[in-house]
Amino acid sequence: MLAACPLAAEEFPFTAYATANDVYVRSGPGRNYYPTDKIQKGDAIEVYRKDPGGWYAVRPPEGSFSWVSSRYIRSTTD
Repeated sequence: MLAACPLAAEEFPFTAYATANDVYVRSGPGRNYYPTDKIQKGDAIEVYRKDPGGWYAVRPPEGSFSWVSSRYIRSTTD
């Protein structure tokens, strides 16, 4: 899971933090895309876009683009 700010306004980009261990970051917006990385609790990532299917486009390693499910995103302002 990720804690993020500011999901309510959805102003991009914003920083999100993992709230669980072993969260897969994928090559596209869905579980059928291959994992490109795995983030751990407390890891920071930049969120730059939301997919209508409930996935967020993120930049985990510098210079790469991947996706994570919105069910693993939580606003830090709540």
